[in-house]
Amino acid sequence: MLAPAMPAPGGNGLAMRLNLFLQALTRIADVDLVVAPLFGPLRMDAIDCSKDTGLRVHVIDMARAVDTHFGLLMRVIDPPARADAFARFGKPSLAARIAPKAFEQVPDEIKTRRYDIIHAARSYLAPLSLEFCGKNLQRRRPLLTLDLDEDDGRVFDGLAGLAARHGNRSDQRWLTLEANAFRRLVDAVVPAFDRVWVASPTDAARLRSRFHSPGIRVFPNTVAGSPALRRSDARRMLLFVGSLGYEPNRDAVEWLLRDIWPKLRHVSNLELRIAGGGAPERLRRLAGQRGATMLGWVQDLDRHLRAATMMIAPIRVGAGTRIKVLESAMQGVPIVTTPLGAEGLGLSPKHHIWLAEDAVAFAATITYALANAAERRRRANLARSYVASRFRLQHNVARLAQQLLDGV
Repeated sequence: MLAPAMPAPGGNGLAMRLNLFLQALTRIADVDLVVAPLFGPLRMDAIDCSKDTGLRVHVIDMARAVDTHFGLLMRVIDPPARADAFARFGKPSLAARIAPKAFEQVPDEIKTRRYDIIHAARSYLAPLSLEFCGKNLQRRRPLLTLDLDEDDGRVFDGLAGLAARHGNRSDQRWLTLEANAFRRLVDAVVPAFDRVWVASPTDAARLRSRFHSPGIRVFPNTVAGSPALRRSDARRMLLFVGSLGYEPNRDAVEWLLRDIWPKLRHVSNLELRIAGGGAPERLRRLAGQRGATMLGWVQDLDRHLRAATMMIAPIRVGAGTRIKVLESAMQGVPIVTTPLGAEGLGLSPKHHIWLAEDAVAFAATITYALANAAERRRRANLARSYVASRFRLQHNVARLAQQLLDGV
């Protein structure tokens, strides 16, 4: 299995998605996990590498993996000239950080081992996966599987649209180039894989219209099943959860602090907590408003979920599905989000959650929900039952393991 971060049962959506596939793979085979840490230092204690698991882990040194050409173009000082060079380069910047020379760092015992399955997590690791397959010395070709998770091109299209709305033409151009590069990458690699998964039915429909491939499948994001938290609804506290190193989450928090939170000043004793590491300085400044607190990375999220009156997810761009929404529903926390924030999950705006599309509607929906405790409890209970029946990790690992076995 090739992964861009360390799988973990919690912490962020990427780690949890990786953990789902790792659990399914270790259920059916001994696994070599090769991690290219694209998003920062690894927590090696996040997974069980004991002998009994049949799991071996190798970490690629990213300082030695970056494409030299990409490194040079990023040193170009003039933004338009740098964008021109990036356009000619043609690959997404994340894929450029996993150059072919990254393969040289993998021990020979992994390069030459006979594998039944080679699995890549995310589009930008697909080329490295194909190199493994090509260099793997065996008579029978392994099953090649790929988890795209989400439509990266769609994510960057959304970010480019936001940049255009804010009048930032330079960022708009760069983000559009990223979107186009991701589409070219997906077009090039998807036909080579036997199984390709995404988390959202919406993304799956878009991919099937491009490839007409029966190998494209939906496998949902999952959350660990646990007893509902004993929650106190006595205070008024709104909670946002999400890594602020991820641009769609940064945009959501900026929109929340700039346009939604000021419209809630009339609500007495209301508190806002924002949980997630990687916040840039502009967000920390915005969070200086009265009643708002930037928590940073939170180790014990349950404590904040217990105290939350509602979880809010004002997501305006992105693809895939939001694990933060599933986690909150599983813990019995009422949810206000956007249609995009709930996309692909099947949660009903009449029975499970509240949806709002603009800042005025978002603030008005929060105000209404705060004033109606019985309705909050009704929707939270129904959402928890719904998520527990469809998205529980324990129920889905065996199903995914069977899908992996189907082609072996």
